[in-house]
Amino acid sequence: MERRAILLAGAEGRFLEKITAFEEYLLEIGCLVETIRVTEDPLYAMRRLLHACIDTPSASPLLVTYEGHGDRRGWDSGSVILPIPYWGITTVLKRRSGPLLLINDTCYGACYLRRLQKFRSDGDTCFISTWDSYEQTSGGVIRDALEYWPHGRKVEDVIVKHFVERDGIEREEPVQIRWGAELERMFFPSSA
Repeated sequence: MERRAILLAGAEGRFLEKITAFEEYLLEIGCLVETIRVTEDPLYAMRRLLHACIDTPSASPLLVTYEGHGDRRGWDSGSVILPIPYWGITTVLKRRSGPLLLINDTCYGACYLRRLQKFRSDGDTCFISTWDSYEQTSGGVIRDALEYWPHGRKVEDVIVKHFVERDGIEREEPVQIRWGAELERMFFPSSA
C-alpha cells in the first residue's frame, strides 16, 4: 500500500520548521511526501492538493496537513488578496475517493469539521485538530504526532485530557478534536 502526504506550510518560518520535521518522519516510514509553502503561490498549492486528491489511488491513504495561520473562513496564505478559503478546500477534497486523513493545525481549524462531515464519511475519513481551535490556538497536532506516532501510539492513548482555565474556571478538555476512522495508524512505522 502506497502512503502519500501533502504538507502545506503557512507564512512564518516556524510553520515550515514543523512541517519539515513531519516530512522527515513521513519519508523515514516510506511515505511519498510533497511539501508546499502556501505563501509562495496559493493557487499552485491548491492545484497540487487537487492533483494529490485525484492521483492518489483510492486504496491508498492520503494525509493532508496544514500548519499555519487561519481563521473561520480558511487558511492564511500570507497574502491579503489570496487566502485559501474553506469552500475552495472543500471543492478540492470532494475529488478524493479513498481514505483521507486531514490534520488542520491552525487557529479556528476545528471550524472546518462541520463542512467536512457534509461530504465525507467517518468510515474513510479522519479529521484531527487541536481542541481549542474553535478559536485562536497555539496548535500542537503535528508536535504530538511526531512524539507519539513513531512509537505506534495515538495521542489519546497517552493523554486523554488536560486542564485549562477559562473565565477563572479550571476544567478538563480533550487534547485534540477527532472525528472519523483511526487512519493515523496507517502512518505509523511498520514495526510499531
